Amino acid sequence: MTLVESQNDRFVQEAERLLQACRESHGTTTAHPSGPAAAPERKRLDKAYKRLREAVDGFLPHFHQVRERAARLADHYPGLTTEEYRRAAVSLAILGEWHAGDAAPAPRAADEAIDHPAGVAAAVLASIARDGFLRLAFFVCPPTDYRRLGTAEPERYLLTHLNGSVLSRQVRRLRDLFRGLEAADIPTRVWAVVADTDEDDYLWRFLPQPRPLDEDALTERRRLLLAGAHRYLTEQRAAPKDGRPQPRVLPENMLHVTNLSAASWSPLSAAVHQRVLREPDRYFDAEDWRAEIETMRRLWRPGSYYEALPEPDETVMREILRHKFAAYAQQGVLLAEQQPWLVLIQTERPPELRTKMLNIGWAEQTDGSLPAVNFFGPGE
Repeated sequence: MTLVESQNDRFVQEAERLLQACRESHGTTTAHPSGPAAAPERKRLDKAYKRLREAVDGFLPHFHQVRERAARLADHYPGLTTEEYRRAAVSLAILGEWHAGDAAPAPRAADEAIDHPAGVAAAVLASIARDGFLRLAFFVCPPTDYRRLGTAEPERYLLTHLNGSVLSRQVRRLRDLFRGLEAADIPTRVWAVVADTDEDDYLWRFLPQPRPLDEDALTERRRLLLAGAHRYLTEQRAAPKDGRPQPRVLPENMLHVTNLSAASWSPLSAAVHQRVLREPDRYFDAEDWRAEIETMRRLWRPGSYYEALPEPDETVMREILRHKFAAYAQQGVLLAEQQPWLVLIQTERPPELRTKMLNIGWAEQTDGSLPAVNFFGPGE
């Protein structure tokens, strides 16, 4: 038995012993009241017993579940340390509980991932074993106001703050995930990727061109947005319960923010981009096209993301999507080249299709599937 296993077993034994002692004390006090003067003491003991019982009864199943999962990981992926298996098992439990990708209960979803050689478990173990921390990444949809394209400073269509943005509506769930990992003492690094190239990748190619944009001014706006995203995610705010400062989403030491406009694209990423442009139907079926056209049409509804832009007809929309599919495949190569052991936090909809779009490029580099946990469920 290792030191970690020995310490864990002693902790569980002590928790069970303490709970049993509390049960016996509670039973004795309840069975032998000593008059009205003892009522406040009995009430305090009842309350303490209830809290301890809930804490221990809630903890023990999770502890045994993690230990069993760690043993299964050791069987599937031998050669690592007990602590690495434990951290991976805890990470999988947290990710599995947070994942909204299917209706399966979290323990089952996490256990099934162990049997998938190119899945989440392999990525989590590789990252923890190689780097000592869990690698996560998610894309940030940049805030825009396309009405500004008709002004004297059209570059200001790209906003530099995240208030009221798509990300602002995802804060609570993302914060829950990162705080869960932090509370479990899982070292974690998170890459937030600002996807600030959509216009150049597929919109401006087919929609009526806006007035000429000053590239230097637009580059500066992108730089300010990068800083704004970092500030928004890590900004200290008073906790509702006790007023103590806490980051809005995650602490600075967990976060690295980057943007697609500053990426260096490799020959492989360029080749993948061209292949998808030439043969999109080789990678995407009729249902994929239908789902993505439906998603894009919603973005032109009143009050939605592209409301201020002219809505394309069916032919132009398919051309936009052809380039969008190719751009995502290229981004998948970038992820695999820069962060080969990451788990993607898929915050876009529809989640399965978005991950499929990225996976075309990811698979070219890794010969596997992009590991992902989903923010949204299939029907959301």
